Amino acid sequence: MAFTWSLGNYSAYLDGALIHTGNGLGSPIPITGGGTFHIGQKLRNDGTYYGSKSFQGKLSQFNVWNEILTSDEIKSMSKSCYNNVGNVLDWSTVVDAAHGAVNKEKPGDCEALRNSKEI
Repeated sequence: MAFTWSLGNYSAYLDGALIHTGNGLGSPIPITGGGTFHIGQKLRNDGTYYGSKSFQGKLSQFNVWNEILTSDEIKSMSKSCYNNVGNVLDWSTVVDAAHGAVNKEKPGDCEALRNSKEI
């Protein structure tokens, strides 16, 4: 899966194919550096987290780039077993910092998600 976002506009890809686009997701203000990146957490107004609303499941090869990858780049990555590394956040950092009820998966057989028995 791939997901692009810029100033509220987003696109979602599955196995390299665009499956959904939209706008109005989050703030239309650029994200500045120096913060903390949280995956799968719902933040309360007081800055704490809803433990029961946290992501629970499998996660593998999570990477973040500081630019929107083109459709061709995403399609190419989906057909390759090469583990691309994000220039903002890379999988090795996620694996080291992740905690909670997340099963951190090692890269697998490069099987298309549409064909997977696990989704």
